[in-house]
Amino acid sequence: MPDRRQLGAKDRWTRGVAQQLEQVLKKADVAHDVKEYPQAGHSFLNNHDTWWFNALQVIHIGYHHASAEVVAKSLLHSLTWIL
Repeated sequence: MPDRRQLGAKDRWTRGVAQQLEQVLKKADVAHDVKEYPQAGHSFLNNHDTWWFNALQVIHIGYHHASAEVVAKSLLHSLTWIL
């Protein structure tokens, strides 16, 4: 099973990590799937419907529906392929 990483491009803590990780995994000949979602920030897969989590959207922390949907479909596709 490949190493799968989904990162938000607007996540200030992981900026540039997707490209670096891609290079390292490729050089090490590790099966991988690294994706960076341009409109997503930190914690974009977590859908916590609280006022605090929603307030953090202003600094690009929180759920990003469109990106999360793409990830969910991709993961489901991978699971059906494995099973």
